Amino acid sequence: MLISRQRLLDRTLQVRDATLIVIAAENEFAEKQYFALFESSRVKIEVLATGPDGKSAPAHVMERLVEFRERYAIGPSDELVLMIDYDNRRWEELKTAFRDARNQGVFIAVSNPSFEVWLLLHHTEADPANDTSDKVEAHLRTVLGSFNKKRLVLDDYRDRIPEAIARAKALDTNAAKDVPDCPGTRVYVVVERILSLLNP
Repeated sequence: MLISRQRLLDRTLQVRDATLIVIAAENEFAEKQYFALFESSRVKIEVLATGPDGKSAPAHVMERLVEFRERYAIGPSDELVLMIDYDNRRWEELKTAFRDARNQGVFIAVSNPSFEVWLLLHHTEADPANDTSDKVEAHLRTVLGSFNKKRLVLDDYRDRIPEAIARAKALDTNAAKDVPDCPGTRVYVVVERILSLLNP
């Protein structure tokens, strides 16, 4: 039996017309914290993070999204996003996830090498030497003084979103490619969509 999407929305707000954006992420911490920046009466963001079972392969991330859609009565204005990292992935594994996502009308937001590129772009240009997630996180630590993906300091990002979008767009020179060049990220597309809903 389908569960009403209203159960996902804050009953204390006038949210009948709110858009629900469901993001299935392969990481356990950073995305869930980051997207809390955008919660409002107009947009409800549900991040399906990888749990303690550690099942973070693209197929498992996509599976969580499908299960969620089958459980809740997702409306026509609601949006589904597959948010995955390219870091050390086998192309065949990604290709299957991309195909499944497209067949089900799911937007794909790939970061190369990892979601932390998006966080870094709030503060500085991407460094081509940052070709692994470890290097990106080390750069974040240098820029911020410290970085812990389990405890993001949201004030480090809140007022720098326009700069992050501009930098990510500048890096994304071939939108026809499934995966942005390294370093790069398509998280900016999701954030732009959220901002358009928040400020119609």
